[in-house]
Amino acid sequence: MSRKGVTLLETLVACALFAFLAGLIVTIQIAAKNAARRSDLGNEVYRAAMLAAERLRQEFRGARVESVDPAGTNITYWLPRIQNGVLQILPTGEPDWEPGDPAPPDRAVLSMSAAGWLQRDFQANVRRMAFLGPTGSITFDLPTGSRVLTARVNARHQHPNDPSVVSTYAVTLRFFLSNQP
Repeated sequence: MSRKGVTLLETLVACALFAFLAGLIVTIQIAAKNAARRSDLGNEVYRAAMLAAERLRQEFRGARVESVDPAGTNITYWLPRIQNGVLQILPTGEPDWEPGDPAPPDRAVLSMSAAGWLQRDFQANVRRMAFLGPTGSITFDLPTGSRVLTARVNARHQHPNDPSVVSTYAVTLRFFLSNQP
């Protein structure tokens, strides 16, 4: 006589296998979610640094740097007039500085805000250019007599839901300043 059915031992083994596989799947999903979180944060920091680089490139196109503070964190410069993406040149061959004739050029100041924004202050109008993070930074270096400005951008973001996840991206940029004296 043959018995059909499942023994208690077989049922327990099947349940243990199922629990092991379920635990393995949950562990893999958690690891994948953490990796995606780190990757997303890394992409966000990279984009912030590249946006800052592009904005600096646009900002220093035709500019004339007046001074860099001793710490290298603030830079004061003259902005040339740009219309429809074209640098405006006077008949003398010099740039048409903002705000224009007959007023002397106003100074623009680039700096980091306490909240982590790279910002430009020009004629009491503050323009946010890129968010580098509360612990992000930017430094400028223009040796005396040089026409090459070096900017070091360091974007650093922390994941809003997990402070232990931090991503950093640093880039060094060099700009040739053709309008330096």
